[in-house]
Amino acid sequence: MSNFKREALQAESATLTDRAFLNDFEAAAYVGVGRTTFRKFAEQIGCRRKIGRRVINDKSVIDRALQRGDVI
Repeated sequence: MSNFKREALQAESATLTDRAFLNDFEAAAYVGVGRTTFRKFAEQIGCRRKIGRRVINDKSVIDRALQRGDVI
C-alpha cells in the first residue's frame, strides 16, 4: 500500500466507527488485515453490497461476524 493511501486511511480511521458502509481499503483497516484477506473474509460472511459498479461492505455484518468469532 502506498504511503498516500496509508495516510488517508489513518486520517479517516476516526470516522470509520461512525459509518454504516466501508469500501475495501477502509474495511481492511477496520478489521486489521490486508485488502486481499479482507475480500475473502467479506465473501465468506456476506457483507459485500454492489451499487452499480461500486462495491461497499456493511459494517454491521462485519461487526457481528467478528463478535461470533468467524475466522479471517
